[in-house]
Amino acid sequence: MKKKISIYMAAILFFLSATPIFAEGEEEYRAIKDAETVLSSSKYVSYGEGCVLGPIGILMGLLIRPSPPATAVLGKSPEYAEEYLEDYNYRVGTGQAMAGVAGCFTTAVVAATGGLIILIVGALH
Repeated sequence: MKKKISIYMAAILFFLSATPIFAEGEEEYRAIKDAETVLSSSKYVSYGEGCVLGPIGILMGLLIRPSPPATAVLGKSPEYAEEYLEDYNYRVGTGQAMAGVAGCFTTAVVAATGGLIILIVGALH
């Protein structure tokens, strides 16, 4: 059981950190790079929110996002800035939501395991 959980968690963390090989343009590539930098720390917070708050933690990951670096759009065209912000928000929101799902899943597995242990111990007495 623990081995399956660790395999699932490793797969989730791998997909959260994977960078797409093909980016459509400079703004998307830079947005992906900046989003990964932000996610390197914020995904742990989102994971904790998923563990503690469950589905509410997942929603928080989707709705509350760190601001992108201001220097990324400074001096760029409005089209570039719009595309960059759209890509950045999508990547960060999705990454945080996935970390929240992983946290929620972890809590569910721990709770189910604890309940099963209680049932087994109760049946033995």
